[in-house]
Amino acid sequence: MATTPTVIEDGIYFGMPAAIYHAAPHCGSGSIKELYASPPDYWFNSHMNPLREVEEESHALKFGSALHDRILYGEDYFKKHYQSIKGGTKSGEVGADELKKWIEENGGKPSKLKADNERMVVEQWGVTLVAEKVFEKIMVSAQMILKNPNLAAAFTGGFPEVSIFWNSNGVPCKCRLDYMKLGVTVDLKSFRSKDRISSLDRWVLQDLFNYRYDIQAAHYIEGRIAARALFDAGKVFVMDGAARPDDTWLRKALGTKPHWSFVFYKADGMPIAKAFQIPFESPAHETGKAALRLALDNYRDNFDKFGTDPWVVLDEPFNIDNEDIPKWM
Repeated sequence: MATTPTVIEDGIYFGMPAAIYHAAPHCGSGSIKELYASPPDYWFNSHMNPLREVEEESHALKFGSALHDRILYGEDYFKKHYQSIKGGTKSGEVGADELKKWIEENGGKPSKLKADNERMVVEQWGVTLVAEKVFEKIMVSAQMILKNPNLAAAFTGGFPEVSIFWNSNGVPCKCRLDYMKLGVTVDLKSFRSKDRISSLDRWVLQDLFNYRYDIQAAHYIEGRIAARALFDAGKVFVMDGAARPDDTWLRKALGTKPHWSFVFYKADGMPIAKAFQIPFESPAHETGKAALRLALDNYRDNFDKFGTDPWVVLDEPFNIDNEDIPKWM
């Protein structure tokens, strides 16, 4: 078994911490969608931009990360790494006063900055503090998924958060599979209700195509296919003592055409959950693949022209015709 490399080289990684994965400059699904829509915006948000600012994780993202851990790693893991704390803000975040009080009660010396205190708790005590009502909502949301036999089965018999790094004809790429099973990759996603008359299916399908999750699916499927060559080359790495499949299972998992399955849960109101699938070679997969090819071409074309300097739009001037004029004029 290969040991953890000192730098992130192309390979399949089990147990890679999320912070290491997200810090890697490779193109993940978010970058791919930016490359498809606007290469200059990709450059602006990429590691090529020396003035790039890293956005702080929002409350919604923190909730999503916590629910991911509850679903993917189980209740025992979740309760070991997350702790409920009374109080909190109206949005459900842990308040600064509650955070300082918890640190003092546990023998620490709090900082004046809330962000520093949050990091201190994670680094020194190994837990993430969650406001009581948010903790309860996570547990209820998890039950809505795990009490459904079909949805619960999606997260058994495989391996969580498998990270893959590969090179796609000159483009450094990465993906992080929420849950890898034989023949299918499962991805946990949230959605919100849009109105009081449309169906749940309608809401989810709106998000699926508005946010171009078909591009993400195509990108991740390409990563899983590329992983077979990485496996054959012995590029399988284990970090933080994580479990990894035996070679027989992994060879079989990487030797099939993988389908894609989303498990969507509602982030507002009742946390209803339902699965949606994109079969391999389905129309939805083909639309995602076409957009993925364009995104990768955009990366190569712009990198060839500009390197790491700002990527400039060199299009011809836009001629405004009659059909472009608003009807009210």
